[in-house]
Amino acid sequence: MTDDPLLHVGTAGWQVPRNVAPLHAATGAHLERYASLFNATEVNTTFYRPHLSKTFERWAAMVSDDFRFAVKMHKSITHEQRLADIRPAQVFLDMVSALGHKLGPVLVQLPPSLAWSTETEDFLSALREVHGGELVLEARHPSWAASDAVKALMANAISGVAADPPRLCDELRPSGHPDTAYFRLHGSPRMYWSAYSDAFLKHLAQQIGILLGAGRKAWVIFDNTAAGAGVLDALRLKALVGKG
Repeated sequence: MTDDPLLHVGTAGWQVPRNVAPLHAATGAHLERYASLFNATEVNTTFYRPHLSKTFERWAAMVSDDFRFAVKMHKSITHEQRLADIRPAQVFLDMVSALGHKLGPVLVQLPPSLAWSTETEDFLSALREVHGGELVLEARHPSWAASDAVKALMANAISGVAADPPRLCDELRPSGHPDTAYFRLHGSPRMYWSAYSDAFLKHLAQQIGILLGAGRKAWVIFDNTAAGAGVLDALRLKALVGKG
């Protein structure tokens, strides 16, 4: 894989299947062994429950200086309150700030029923005011593909997630603010289980090469981890990008 600091590749969580064991560090905690293979992970547990600051501090201490953690915003903010109140988001951001400079993008995943509106735009503007770091948004209602929604993302420096399977368009392509391209890959044809084909990964590697050549950051997170396919796919992608 290229050592390009603009590229972060990893999986949701840091479980490494046994068949990959010879490739990673033989000792240490799960995260330390995982971090010997990848320079990024997506923390999904923050979607379900809060964590202590000392937990984030311990994680940050386990990984190298160039490792980054993407963190998924708690569901009470996105799915229950549906972006109605910025105050819980401030609490969330205070919590994950314990990662220090190893905090990567904050992932705001919306429920499929949540449409773009001036109210959601107001929340995103307020979120940008209280957080100066990377923000990525995974919208799943078709209204977020409209020009007004895209303009709102651009105005607030928020990148739109390119998710597979895609929901907003027929292509796997990032949207919103161009500085960060964030790919979330759930597996195909069986979500969370299936490995990706060589053709898919080769095409993705070409996309990433173009993004990096334009000076853009690229995050690629494989969430097809139910049977360990995500780690193997991430390693295959790293090799393909390295050959590019």
